[in-house]
Amino acid sequence: RARTLWEAKLKEDWKTVYSLEDPRTIGEAGEAEFVAWCQEHEPFRVHSYSVGDVLIEGDMGWVEVDCRTSVRKFAEAPIRDVHRWEKWSRIGGVWYPVPRKELDSSPASPAMRDVVLEARLRERFESACEARMARDWPRLYEMSDPDDHYVVSEPMFVDALEIVEYVSYEIVWVEVLGEQGRVRVAYTHKATDPSLTKMPPKINIVNEEWVLRDNEWYLDLAR
Repeated sequence: RARTLWEAKLKEDWKTVYSLEDPRTIGEAGEAEFVAWCQEHEPFRVHSYSVGDVLIEGDMGWVEVDCRTSVRKFAEAPIRDVHRWEKWSRIGGVWYPVPRKELDSSPASPAMRDVVLEARLRERFESACEARMARDWPRLYEMSDPDDHYVVSEPMFVDALEIVEYVSYEIVWVEVLGEQGRVRVAYTHKATDPSLTKMPPKINIVNEEWVLRDNEWYLDLAR
C-alpha cells in the first residue's frame, strides 16, 4: 500500500493518492476537489523513491522511505535527498498514512527508539501515576525535573493539579529518543469543584514529556 501511494505521487496520479489517503486528511473534499487542489497547490515534486523496512506494532505502522524531491513552485530549486520513517495507522482493517495534524498521536519508529529505556520509563511513569491517583503531590513533585523547580514551585505545581481528581489511567504508548521520553496516556478524571462534582468523569489523552537525568527519569515541566 505504501509503494502504491509513492508510485502514485511519482506519477502525479492524484486520483490514486486520494483513494489511499486517511479520511481525516481528505475531510469533506470530494475526489475532483482533491485532485484539483493537488494539481494547483501540491508543494513537492517526487523524482524518485524507494521503500525499505516496514515495522508494525498493533494498529501502528512505520514505513522507511528514501526519496528525492524538489519544491514545485521554484523550477530551479535543488533536488533534495530525504530519508524518513512514515507513520501509518490501521483503521477498520485498512492502513492509511497518519495525517500531519495527527502525527503526535503515534510514536517514532521502533528502529529509532530505545526499548530498554522505554521499559524503565514505563515503570517510572506507573509510579508517578500511583502518586497522582493517591493525590500524593509532594511525591509526584519529587519525580519532576529538578531543573524546572526554579520556575515551577511545589505550591504552583499542586495548585495546578488539585482542580481535578484522577480516577484511572491507560498508557497508550511509550517513546524514548536519546534522553527525551514521551508517554501518551489516557487519564480519566473529574472536577473537584463542589459545583461540578455531579459531572461525569472525562477522558483526556495527552503526551507527557519526560527527561533522563543522572540515569533517572523525571517529569519534564518545561515542555
